[in-house]
Amino acid sequence: MDTDPDSDPSQKPPPDFDASRFDAVYRETSAFVLRSLRRLVASDSVDDAFQDVYLVVARRLGEFEGRAKLTTWVYGIVLRVAADHRRAHARRARRMSAVAQEPAPEAPASPEHAARMAEGRRLLHRILDAMEDPLREVFVLVELEQVPGPEVATLLELNPNTMHSRLRAARARFDELRVQLTEGAA
Repeated sequence: MDTDPDSDPSQKPPPDFDASRFDAVYRETSAFVLRSLRRLVASDSVDDAFQDVYLVVARRLGEFEGRAKLTTWVYGIVLRVAADHRRAHARRARRMSAVAQEPAPEAPASPEHAARMAEGRRLLHRILDAMEDPLREVFVLVELEQVPGPEVATLLELNPNTMHSRLRAARARFDELRVQLTEGAA
């Protein structure tokens, strides 16, 4: 992997970055941060969360005004990063649970039927790949997974009216893409 910071602009330190100040902050807080993260996130996420904390510290160190103790300021970052990692861990767990609950595919009645089903799945995936994320999320949950609308709104943290609006837009976009992709293939 290329670790040259010039190759990835997101890895460049901010223009006002003070390496010696960052090193001092790291030396002063790293043990505290590691102990805190071990208590706040899943054990397999500690290393990534630790790095994420210090990426934020490096990016925001110039904003630290010293009105609070340094450890207090860093702990605020730890709490936000830990919350992000817990949410990501919960999303992965939900995905894995959903995959485990999927029924085994049925054996096709004939090779022709199997070919039609495979083509339908490919078309579905092409349509879903072309849909915008907010529309795709609602469409998949309601239309494919058959999750009730109020539950989808809660799951995606949406107002129910927003969820229904997105669902209408997603259905229209699905139909539009279906026509585009099937007429383009004909």
